[in-house]
Amino acid sequence: MNEYMVDQTLKRLEALRAYLLRESAYIESDRAIKAGKFRPNEGRGPIYINGYPVFQFCYRGEIPLYDKEDPKYTATVRDYYLQATYNSYDFSNMPVRFEKAVMIIQHFFTNRSRRDLDNRNRKYLIDAIRHTGLIKDDDFNVLSILEEGFCTEEKPCVKVFLLEKRNFQDFLLHKETFLFQ
Repeated sequence: MNEYMVDQTLKRLEALRAYLLRESAYIESDRAIKAGKFRPNEGRGPIYINGYPVFQFCYRGEIPLYDKEDPKYTATVRDYYLQATYNSYDFSNMPVRFEKAVMIIQHFFTNRSRRDLDNRNRKYLIDAIRHTGLIKDDDFNVLSILEEGFCTEEKPCVKVFLLEKRNFQDFLLHKETFLFQ
């Protein structure tokens, strides 16, 4: 098998993974609707620490690597993050909007293999959270981003915290509490 075939096979497997994650998000939504509980955080709202709100989002699997060449794959990844984000809270009457926000993206991997976080396609995750209205934009005047990685024995996932920038330093004192919840 040549290098091109290996790359294409890996790309197609990643597209299949993203597709299955998106479909499982739809299935979970359907189950939640039938059970009378549409969103996992509905009724709870954000976490409050020392009086300020912090939104937490969780996504299954690892953020996929960049791929500009395949629009169908890109659409599948984008749709998964939109669906999973919208299923997190009831954003229809959310009173919170951050003027200057910090987003903390935590990657949980199942082994200590070398991974460059900057090669991950976090754009669609960030865009999905921006579409909730919690932040007005994702440019540098509005949003700062911190990324970190952890090794876990659980299934791989990505956790995201969103909070007002002025509360960032205080949150850093408390964020370890939320790492493995």
